Amino acid sequence: MTREAYKHYNNAKTLINISDLDGARQELISAIKESPMDASLHIKLAGILSELGLWKDSLREYTEAARIKPDDAGVYISIGNILQEHNDYDGALSAYMQVMDLFPEYRYNYLNIATVMNLKGNNDGAVDYYNRFLYYYPTHADARKNLASIFLQKNQPEKAIKEYEIVLQNSPDEFKEYANYGKALIQTKNFKKAVEVLQSAVSQNPQDAGVHADLAFVYVNTNQKQKAVDEYKTSLKLNPFLTSIRFDLANLLADLKRDDEAIEQYKEYLKDVPNNSDAHFNLAILYENKKNYDDSIKELNIVLKFKPNDLDAKQELARSYHLNKNFDKAIQYYNDVLANKTNDPDLYYNAALAYHSVKNYGKAIDLYERSLVLKSDDKVKQDYQKALTAMGYDLASNKNYEKALVYYKKATEQNPSDYHALSGLADMYQKTGKSDKAQENFEKALVQNSSDKDVFIAFGESLVKSQKYDEAQGAFQKAIEIDPNSVNAHLGLANVYYKDEDVNNAIEEYKKIISMDKQNTEALIKLGNIYKEQNNTAEAQNYYEQALKADPENANAKFNLGLVLSDNGSTEKAKNLYLDVIKARPDFPYSYQAIGLIYEKERDYKNALSNYEKFVSLVPAGEDTASITQKIDWLKTRIK
Repeated sequence: MTREAYKHYNNAKTLINISDLDGARQELISAIKESPMDASLHIKLAGILSELGLWKDSLREYTEAARIKPDDAGVYISIGNILQEHNDYDGALSAYMQVMDLFPEYRYNYLNIATVMNLKGNNDGAVDYYNRFLYYYPTHADARKNLASIFLQKNQPEKAIKEYEIVLQNSPDEFKEYANYGKALIQTKNFKKAVEVLQSAVSQNPQDAGVHADLAFVYVNTNQKQKAVDEYKTSLKLNPFLTSIRFDLANLLADLKRDDEAIEQYKEYLKDVPNNSDAHFNLAILYENKKNYDDSIKELNIVLKFKPNDLDAKQELARSYHLNKNFDKAIQYYNDVLANKTNDPDLYYNAALAYHSVKNYGKAIDLYERSLVLKSDDKVKQDYQKALTAMGYDLASNKNYEKALVYYKKATEQNPSDYHALSGLADMYQKTGKSDKAQENFEKALVQNSSDKDVFIAFGESLVKSQKYDEAQGAFQKAIEIDPNSVNAHLGLANVYYKDEDVNNAIEEYKKIISMDKQNTEALIKLGNIYKEQNNTAEAQNYYEQALKADPENANAKFNLGLVLSDNGSTEKAKNLYLDVIKARPDFPYSYQAIGLIYEKERDYKNALSNYEKFVSLVPAGEDTASITQKIDWLKTRIK
């Protein structure tokens, strides 16, 4: 440095001491003019220019100093600092690497290189240089914090936790990274410790909505769900635009069965994110829970607009239609899902229930069976058995007794103690002529339910057909105990008395029936029959006429009244009654026999003959017709 240059240099130092940086700059410029190859002058000027904010000029001076004195590591550090500060990370890294070559013992340069690599996004390189630096300066908090942040970015939370814990141990009072420390703990699912750390983060920065949200998340995962709700709400109060947090809050409220609150949160969320099909789906489930099926259906249809092939949405839509009793729509969607999803027993079960509801028992039975093949379930078995019973009942109603018998048998195989299946099976055995099996199953049914008078009546009728009159009497009497006003029970008992030739008790029961039901034609006719057999034709005629008053077209009453009138000599009235019966029941043989007798008495042999012949043609096989056949032969001789 020349003497003149030195003079300017000293002036510059004096001006610097009194903070006259512009004056100092001018003096240094003058000094450089005198000694342009003095690197120290360029370095000093670069520092002044940097303080004045003239970073480009400062950089130029440092660069010139490096040209003059290329082995000065400090110059390259300064160049690197300026370039780093102004986002020229490649230039900064190049300068710091020059320092490595010139002054490898300068360990702090590792921190410079690590920082720039971090800024460039070279995480692996940054980790390497931070570790080199920390080898020499293990308590350097900022380096460890930066290293922990990189580990978080690299999804290596365990390593991040290790770094945070070292910083926390060495400098607990200066530790501010509780939020990131908490995130790392969340990633490792150490939720218990994350609670403590994030509580510290909230205390440190209570206005940070994200920290409140993270704390809510760990509360959820430590089963402190009300605290989680409170934290989510605080987060949203601080920042109402955190839509994902609102979605999480809605999900949590739904999980807590706070359906009304959850619905409101989902609706608010969907105002901002209307295309989120998951939110629409979850909202639909809540509406379904509240039995608001119209809104549930609406939301699920929105889901299907976004995701037309979403089987879960279709399956839930089928369920909503099902619960809304729109069974046809439910079946449509169940079938759509079943075409693509064949291994879900619950799906088959729900579809079966829908078919069951529309009384398509055959399809329901098939689907119940498919469900049970995939999974044994007592509830499914119960409904399957009910469908089998209902199918049996339907077939029986259509007089398809043999097929009904098959379904009732299957139903009792599923549940041998089911009363409805047993009673239905007994009825089918009776209708197919298997009285012994019928009675056996009636007894089983009555063991399960001894309060159904109708089954006792059916049991009694079966016993009558087997001529077990004493047992039948007991069955009818039991039915009367259950319901003293049961006309059918009294009628069954009366018929048993009559068949067992206990005429007085039969008369008493028939009269009880008439006292309960004056229009009961069967009881009236039976009383008429008894009095006719006792030759009390006046009483017989009285009851037959009452029967016809109750039922003017009753062929049985007309026929029996005709017999009484014929015996009393009122043959013309009797004949007219027989003709009415023949018109109403042309296949009833005994009307032809009775009118034939009248014609024979009237010597109308031609009509007598034709009616006798009709009688013989219609009378059941095995019945004795010898006397009438003799009459026919005799009449043929008379007509000739």
